[in-house]
Amino acid sequence: MTALGDFSAGDVLTAADLNAIGEWQTYTPALEASTTDPTYTTADGLYYELNEIVFARFSISGFTSAGSGTYYVTMPTDVVSDLFPVGFGLYSDGNTRYSFTAAKSSSAARRLFMVAAHDQDIINNSDPFTPTSGDFLRGTAIYKQA
Repeated sequence: MTALGDFSAGDVLTAADLNAIGEWQTYTPALEASTTDPTYTTADGLYYELNEIVFARFSISGFTSAGSGTYYVTMPTDVVSDLFPVGFGLYSDGNTRYSFTAAKSSSAARRLFMVAAHDQDIINNSDPFTPTSGDFLRGTAIYKQA
């Protein structure tokens, strides 16, 4: 992580100062479950660190097995443990899309659990649907690093 630096009022920031802040990094998110992890063919993620704040994007698709239990998506760094919603996204079952919010899991430092907006249930292997090959999970999280 690159800190913003010690700037003073009246300083003129150069391109080098701004470029030193940091760059988008890739990471491979994992979709885990409380009992048996689901399997899928594609998982992509990007994240950016700005001092203690992390901006992360993730996409998981091509489900070959739904696994079992509550679903959790992993983040690139540890998430501060405050249980405030830190993420949002879409979980798609073909043409039906379910929006969700996400918060830090109490079971692991880098995991978020997801709550479906339509019924406030925690997303799992069969709720709101059982994922198959054409389905996807995509989201964004903004959180303070632990």
